[in-house]
Amino acid sequence: MLRREANGGYAQLKDYVLNPVVRFLESQWELYAFSDARPAGFSPPSYMGRGVVAGVVTPASPLTNASELMSSDVAALRYTGELTPADSNFTMSWQAVPGAAAYWIQIYQFNGKDVESMLQGAQTAPFAFSNVRNFFVGRVAAPATAHTLGGPGAQVLMRRTLLYSVEYRVRVVAVNGRGELMAFNNGDLEYIRETGRYSCFRLGATKVTPTRLVP
Repeated sequence: MLRREANGGYAQLKDYVLNPVVRFLESQWELYAFSDARPAGFSPPSYMGRGVVAGVVTPASPLTNASELMSSDVAALRYTGELTPADSNFTMSWQAVPGAAAYWIQIYQFNGKDVESMLQGAQTAPFAFSNVRNFFVGRVAAPATAHTLGGPGAQVLMRRTLLYSVEYRVRVVAVNGRGELMAFNNGDLEYIRETGRYSCFRLGATKVTPTRLVP
C-alpha cells in the first residue's frame, strides 16, 4: 500500500505486504482493508495499491487507481425491496441517490458473536467483511435502482444459493464516478444486551427472509 506524502510523491505506507480480507474466487476479485493511524500532510489523503507478482514488487508491478478521501459525509439510502419475498431469487430495490454512478449490493450473514465484531460490521463502509459469509456481491450501474438475483444487468463478483426461511442481510451502497461512498442503507435496529442495560444501533444492512408461499 502506498500513501501520498506532503511533498506530493507516493511512499510505502506499511512495511509488509497486505493480504486480502476477502477473496472472490469466482471473479478473481479481492478486497483489502488497511488503517492509517498517522495520515500524511497531503490533502486530500490519497492512497494507491501496488501489485505483488510472484512475491516480488518491481517498478513494473501493476498499480491501482488513486483513491482520495474527499468527504466523511455519507447520506442514508432507503431500501425499498420486500422483506419477506416469495422467491429466493428475490428483487432488491432502493431509492435513487442523486449523483450516484453505481450501486454495490452485498448479501451476507453475520457469523460473529462478540459485540466488537457486530459494531464493526455495522460501520459506514462499502462492505461488511468481519466475520461474515457472503452470498452475493455485485454492482449495478445507475440509473438502475433494482436488481433481481440471477437476472441480467449486474457485474457479479460472487453468488451462492439462498434458502427459504433463512434470514440474510442486504447492504446497498451508492458510489459516485470516482468510486467514493455516497450513501448506504443504515438498515434495521439491532440490540445488544449488556449487564444492566441495552445498547441500540443501526445494523448497516436490511434483514430479508425469503419465504415460500404455501397454497
